[in-house]
This record gives sequence, C-alpha cells and structure tokens, in this order.
Amino acid sequence: MRKTYETEDTKNAENEFCCSLSGIWGVEMVELAPQYQIDRLLFCQGVDAVAALEVKCLNKTSAKCAQYGDIFLNIEKYTALMVYVGLGVPSIFAVRLTDGDFYCDFTKDDKFTVRHTGRTDRGDILDIKPVVRVLWERFRPVLPLRKTT
Repeated sequence: MRKTYETEDTKNAENEFCCSLSGIWGVEMVELAPQYQIDRLLFCQGVDAVAALEVKCLNKTSAKCAQYGDIFLNIEKYTALMVYVGLGVPSIFAVRLTDGDFYCDFTKDDKFTVRHTGRTDRGDILDIKPVVRVLWERFRPVLPLRKTT
C-alpha cells in the first residue's frame, strides 16, 4: 500500500481553512471521502449542493505564486471538479497562502496546460503525476459572497 503524505497538521490546516471559508461564504460544508477526489461539497439552506470545493494550504506567499505564475492541481482532482461543472454545480479551487486566502472557479470552457511533475524530495515515483497548471491571474482574494435579494 502506498504511503499517505497527508499528516494530522495538514488535515487540521485544511479543516481550519474550510471552516473559515464556510463562515465567510455563509455555507455549510460536507467533507467527502477520499474516493471522491475532492475535499468538500457546499450547501446553502437545502439538500442540493451549491458548489464543489478543493482546497490546498501552501507555505508560500501570493508574491511567490505571482512570480511562478501558477499553482498546480492534481489532474484527478481537476477531473472530479469538472464532473460537478458538467452537472451544473459550480466548482472552486481555493488556496490558503501565508499572506491570504484565494480562489478560482472552473467552467466547461476552460483550457489548461497539463504537466507531468511533482515532488522529488521524498523518493516516491508516484509523487510525479499529471497536473493542470492553474494560472495565478485566475485567483481572486476570498471575500464574502454577495447576497442577492
């Protein structure tokens, strides 16, 4: 069986981030089991999901992300988010950086560069995998969602 690199600390960081987003956006979140590939479904006063969410906590600044120009997302997670887009459920990729929280959403018309890359410092060949390159310019600061009346 392959080693899991998610630690209690990384899991706690993601949970804290999701709690923060839930409060800011005024939604309830349901954590999904690993076989669903993404982290959460979002609900707003009802039983129908209003969005699908993948989160990532990174130990870097927004200036560093702007310098690199992108953030990578595992292609399996991207594919799972796009299943929801195909069903008419908005899909969000949110990142917590050392200097703020940011997000972008995906649409059926998006086009991304695919790379085969990953971490090499752990000596695990399966850490090198297909990813989509999400350009930093797509990300916006997390703000409360506007209420429509």
